[in-house]
Amino acid sequence: MTRDEAEAQLIGRTAVLRNICEVHREIYHATKDEQIRQLVIDAYIMGKKMDAKLRSYKENWDAGMFEKNKDYGTDLFNRIGVK
Repeated sequence: MTRDEAEAQLIGRTAVLRNICEVHREIYHATKDEQIRQLVIDAYIMGKKMDAKLRSYKENWDAGMFEKNKDYGTDLFNRIGVK
């Protein structure tokens, strides 16, 4: 998605349900500050990419995809020093 496409979607549509894209639109319309609008466009593009990636993960999901971490205690200790 390009910045122009993202801006067109931010200006145009509104969602029936209030979701993250709708909040981006509300922020975009609530400000005239160009720097904030550019950040909202960036966030909107990132959100669309994240949505696409999560949908691709869901396509390949199976019950055994993730295993329990057998060395959870060691990992926790390495990260924050807690046993």
